[in-house]
Amino acid sequence: MGNRVVQVAFATFIRARDISFTASGMKPGTRIFPFFDSEDVSNDHLSNLKFTFPSVDKEFDYENKAKFIIDYNAKYGIAPNKYAVRGYDIMYDTLLRLANSDTYMESLENNIATEYIENKFSYVENGISGYMNNGIYIMQYGENLTLKPVE
Repeated sequence: MGNRVVQVAFATFIRARDISFTASGMKPGTRIFPFFDSEDVSNDHLSNLKFTFPSVDKEFDYENKAKFIIDYNAKYGIAPNKYAVRGYDIMYDTLLRLANSDTYMESLENNIATEYIENKFSYVENGISGYMNNGIYIMQYGENLTLKPVE
């Protein structure tokens, strides 16, 4: 154990290998910054590697023609930011759950997963005193540093 260098060698070609990791207990909205041997990995490298990671929301699509986005833009003269969209998605999810169940708690117990403009909702009991949202996207870097959900 400890830090020591046993051998240093350079290879002119290294075959592609998938690298994966598992993270648990992360708070919603946690940002992930990859490092390799204490070196920051640039977004360009992440794009080339098609790096994947979990996220509670997907990248906001300004081309999305959802009624909320059109109405928001008409009223305020600007596209909604991710917080406005998240608020809309949460309220829309809550109202639909209440419309389809006698109580909100009953709607959570039905284990119905939902997805709206840029958020997923899949509630599970947290084992203590309530429910938590377990709905996530697996995001992947693509060409030109674009982010997209893995299908």
